[in-house]
Amino acid sequence: MADLQITGLNGGPVEEHSTFPLLYSAAAPLGSRAAQNWAASARQSVVAQLSRHGALVFRGLGLADDTAFDAFIAGFDWPNFTYAESLSNAVRRNRTERVFTANEAPSDVSIFLHHEMAQTPMYPSRLFFSVSSLRKAAAQRRFVALIGCYNNLPQKRRILSMPVLPRV
Repeated sequence: MADLQITGLNGGPVEEHSTFPLLYSAAAPLGSRAAQNWAASARQSVVAQLSRHGALVFRGLGLADDTAFDAFIAGFDWPNFTYAESLSNAVRRNRTERVFTANEAPSDVSIFLHHEMAQTPMYPSRLFFSVSSLRKAAAQRRFVALIGCYNNLPQKRRILSMPVLPRV
């Protein structure tokens, strides 16, 4: 069974409940089948790490395409949340049952800070992202702990425009 190293995003030490996001990295590419098997065996520890750290990054798994990424996600055996179920009006393309594009903008268009599920009244309890092509700006991509942003808003700005219905 593959063993992934766990560190902070920049390779630093892990601090309980404060390292965000947590990095899982493989010393050598695993490939689709081994990554899927690892996901199946690590499901409970991944749930615990998500609860403690809020986001996880997986690097070096050797997932060559959307089909391999789909297999990795399937290994966790969590309920699938399809694009159609999201009721989103964002422009996306389905690549597999579990994988759809996040943005169809031309590569020369900057994508500003946004919440990936902002245009949907229903959302999954977990999201997976895969970066298949990097642009210069993508190297600067940041993870943001949404609850921290929300808590720093003035109280009068915390009003939601519509009810949000989570999906497990």
